[in-house]
Amino acid sequence: MDCLPQLHTIAIHAEAGYQPNVPGLGVFCRDEDLAYGLGRYKNSIGAVSNYFAVGFQPWRMGALRYGFIGGAVNGYSFNDGGYMPMAAGLISFPQSWGEAHLIVIPLITGVTPLTIQLSFTMKYK
Repeated sequence: MDCLPQLHTIAIHAEAGYQPNVPGLGVFCRDEDLAYGLGRYKNSIGAVSNYFAVGFQPWRMGALRYGFIGGAVNGYSFNDGGYMPMAAGLISFPQSWGEAHLIVIPLITGVTPLTIQLSFTMKYK
């Protein structure tokens, strides 16, 4: 299993009122079609969130991998800051320096807008 540092950067929301900068650090591990992650970031409502997740990316289009990721996250006011389940689409673009990841969080009315989040893993030598 390969584990790499992960850098969280931006989130694009389908609704106004959310912060696009979501800086944070994590660890992203890959074992064939499975992916694992945990980390911490400043979320789009300005609070700190911690998360852990497991992903499954069985599909390929060239080098691109895609599938799903699910886990738990905290730090959101609508859940009193406790951990809540999360599920999203996961698209990974392997590069010579690591991977770029797009997390696509679906619209959940009253909870979260449609969101696309960008993060990167970085190989170190």
